Amino acid sequence: MLRFIQMEFFKIKSSRTFIITIIGALLMPILNTIITIFYKGGNVIETMNGDINTYLTLFSIIFGAAIINYLFTIDIETRTLKSIIPLPVSRMEYIIGKLITLLIWMIILVLITMLTATILYPLVGMSGFDINLILQTTGKFLLGTLILFLTLIPLVFVIIATKNHSATLVLAVLFIFANISIPFYKNAEYIPWNIPAPLATNTLTFSPTIAWTIVILTGLIGFILVKIWINKKDIPL
Repeated sequence: MLRFIQMEFFKIKSSRTFIITIIGALLMPILNTIITIFYKGGNVIETMNGDINTYLTLFSIIFGAAIINYLFTIDIETRTLKSIIPLPVSRMEYIIGKLITLLIWMIILVLITMLTATILYPLVGMSGFDINLILQTTGKFLLGTLILFLTLIPLVFVIIATKNHSATLVLAVLFIFANISIPFYKNAEYIPWNIPAPLATNTLTFSPTIAWTIVILTGLIGFILVKIWINKKDIPL
């Protein structure tokens, strides 16, 4: 399994998708830095919390869909499954290895965002720099990313079942629209993809137990669908 994950990252590091997501991870800190240069003021922690909400409700969903598209189609498109099958990796280990790679990739993006913000925000005069609070805020971001990862597992089923990049991206856009709909529809807050940011930042308007139940069930249903599909379908070489 470890060798498989290492092999995944050897492929990832030179991919355009990886470069694009890295740029995306840098986007908010750089934009906030530029804004602060022209409009003095701002608080480091408050700005970082704003970054968390923006990423978990917008950018991380799109990036997650793009990463899933890449991870679960690259071996078919490049025909590298021929070299993977001889390895001691079962179908389930293949899927689990891909999911672990997805989670690690998402965590890397979080760390890049927070490290960039930690360096840039104080440099442009933002107040409230506190390393302990920054670590706590980073912890919230990582927790939110883990929660979002669980809710994105159904997209894995969509991509392996349809083999269509557009399908996952369209669903990701719909998830974002669901986030936007919260002020207009009371029950929209219970939609799984709306939960990561408020659950991680303790701003939920309903029971955390219910929120965790929704998230875990979403991830579990997605994983079960993936398991059933790959056990019934042949893996194309």
